Amino acid sequence: MRVPTSFHPCLSASLIAIVCLAAAGCSQEPQVDRNTPEYLFSEVNRAVADGRFEKALSSSSALQVKFPKSEQAAKARLLNIVLLVGQSDGYRSIADAYLAGMEADPKQYGTLRSTAFNYHRKRKSVALVLYQASDRFLKRHSPESTYALESSWPVDDSEQGPDQLEEVRSGNLLDSEQQEEVEVVELPKGVARTLARFVGSEQDLAQARTTLEQGSVDLVPSGVLVTLTQCLLDNQKLFGREGLSEHKNYALFVVKAAESLKLALETLQDSPDEAIQAKADELQAQIDALYGRKTGNKS
Repeated sequence: MRVPTSFHPCLSASLIAIVCLAAAGCSQEPQVDRNTPEYLFSEVNRAVADGRFEKALSSSSALQVKFPKSEQAAKARLLNIVLLVGQSDGYRSIADAYLAGMEADPKQYGTLRSTAFNYHRKRKSVALVLYQASDRFLKRHSPESTYALESSWPVDDSEQGPDQLEEVRSGNLLDSEQQEEVEVVELPKGVARTLARFVGSEQDLAQARTTLEQGSVDLVPSGVLVTLTQCLLDNQKLFGREGLSEHKNYALFVVKAAESLKLALETLQDSPDEAIQAKADELQAQIDALYGRKTGNKS
């Protein structure tokens, strides 16, 4: 059989027309410039929405290195702190559930306690990165600093399954696969709580989600610093726990919290806010107690 060496003229013309149309369609598609702070920040937000917080942090770091003076880099620095505090909060929730399980079933005491401290150690690793991020953040603060929080919401409330931590609190053990499932649920919850905390809706997650879904949220600088102070003190307590006593880190977190609060108080002098001032005074009393001095004594 002889193989034809050319197409039928009509068929050839049709193919050419199809190719031309396809090429024209492709040429009309907008080209996305991936080397912009806007694109890199959108990558951070996409990772947050998917609960891939390590990816969000790495993308955020890349953004800050490539475009350090951009508006998106400033937002990324604050979002870094939120993500780290949120992960720490998530690990705390899991560890607390295992500690509660120890009381519920003394027979499983050893295994439950061991697992609880594994999560405390995970929290410790996150807290140390938080310390470094806070140090960089505070060094960039000035009286002219403004802060805005922009983030995707990391939790899809419509897809929440049964609370496996309730099983842990009852003294039941989870296998490795179930533990991974718990982390997938609890870490985004921790980040959601922290986002709500920074936007001033700590008791109303639904409101916080609505607020963030409307776009970038301008924050009061003194409020940001006071919230950061509280977050540092919350994590500072971790290093004083029995079985995880690390006096050096315990002290370092107090110092960093005091530094953050000092900047907050200076900011409040220029822009007074009664509610924020009241919270700052409470934190000052806590820090003074940790230093073993009477509140108001700065020596």
